[in-house]
Amino acid sequence: MAFVYDEENQCFSMETDNILFSCETFNPIFEIAASQLEKEYENRLPSIAEYIVSNTEFQEIYGELSREEFLEMLKEMTIPWIFLHDTDCGTIAYCDADNVIEFAFSGNFERFYDFSIDS
Repeated sequence: MAFVYDEENQCFSMETDNILFSCETFNPIFEIAASQLEKEYENRLPSIAEYIVSNTEFQEIYGELSREEFLEMLKEMTIPWIFLHDTDCGTIAYCDADNVIEFAFSGNFERFYDFSIDS
C-alpha cells in the first residue's frame, strides 16, 4: 500500500479494498496510520453507524433508521473516503446518489464530531 499523487483531486491517495484514503501532503507515517485505520474500520463500524443515525440532521434527510438499516444502506454507497489531517485525526465521507455524509474522527475511530450532510 502506498500513497500516490492524484492530479484530478490534487492530493495524495491510496485505495484499499474497502477504503479510499487521501491526504493533502504526503508523510510516510500516513501509510502506517491508514493501515491501522483499515484494520480498525470494520470493528468500529457499528459505533460509526450509531453516531450517524442518532444525528438530527441525518434523521431530517433520511428519516429514523436503525443502525442495522444504515449498515445495509452503506452497501449502496461508495466506499468510505478518509481524508487524513494528521496521524490522529481525519474526516470520513460516505456518498450516495444525492448526498455526502461527512464527519471528523480522532484516534482509531474513537471519537466523532463535526457531522454534516451536503447535497
